[in-house]
Amino acid sequence: MTIGYCNTGVATASIGIYQDAKVPLIVPVATGSLIANKFAPPASDQNFIFRTAVPDVQQVAFMVKVILKNGWQRVGLMADTSGYGEFGRKDLEAELAKHKLQVAHMERFPTGIKDLRPHMERARAAGVDVLFTYTTGPENALISQARADMKWKIPHIGPWTVGFGNHLSAAGAAADGALTAQTFIQDGQHNFDRQAFLRNVTRELGTDRVPCAMCAAQAYDAMQLVIRAIGQLRTQRTPLTPLTMRDALENLNEPVRGMVTVHQKPFSREDHEAVSQNMLVLGVVKDGKVRFANASEEIRSLIPQRKNVAEGAR
Repeated sequence: MTIGYCNTGVATASIGIYQDAKVPLIVPVATGSLIANKFAPPASDQNFIFRTAVPDVQQVAFMVKVILKNGWQRVGLMADTSGYGEFGRKDLEAELAKHKLQVAHMERFPTGIKDLRPHMERARAAGVDVLFTYTTGPENALISQARADMKWKIPHIGPWTVGFGNHLSAAGAAADGALTAQTFIQDGQHNFDRQAFLRNVTRELGTDRVPCAMCAAQAYDAMQLVIRAIGQLRTQRTPLTPLTMRDALENLNEPVRGMVTVHQKPFSREDHEAVSQNMLVLGVVKDGKVRFANASEEIRSLIPQRKNVAEGAR
């Protein structure tokens, strides 16, 4: 049994090893849309890949709703050329097409690039009215810094990576106003369980800032699901093997209290996604922190949202 993988490209290249070995893997962070579904039936009789992170396809759908609500029409896409950026690009184009929209201008770039000002200048010249970024923290910081240097007051939106700590710390005030999809936001009102979780994590880290709060929350949930599966097998006096662990995860018979949600039968034979789109909240960057963009969502988050089964296996 393994819990792991943060990077979509690495996870995508690795899941076949676990599937071939018939060893369960729970992915708590990597969000590439196909990760948990590549080996789902009917592609394979037994899928050994599970996930507690919300897939990109659902994050994109959530953020496209933000685009539609604000009436933005000309979407500029800044996407790196990694597996994460490539899969995200395809998800965004497909979701926009459902609403008779398309990417008006696209810029691609390698991870590790040191200057994105020329790319931003081309996007501005193309007349885009919102900037959707599909890349990780350092490159998001370059985008925020270029936007500020150019005095270009264009909305900056994107998936969960817009909220990365290495984006916010490097960009400083230049990142303010960026909007991002999140499953767990550190700065806001929390129920007792989440307050205790944050106290414990920050104490272990020795800092009051969790670099990626939703990563920590989703990893915690993955571990709790594994613990519950092991406990269920012991109660049933079933030998603990990779096959029985997979079966137990697909058939958890009691709720599991996590940080993202209270997981009620999070997995089934057909669906290995524990998180659905309705659990997402909109975050906004302010003063170097991700905060709730909407007061109503902050209040709603005090009561964990249960999984929408219709969304889970998409």
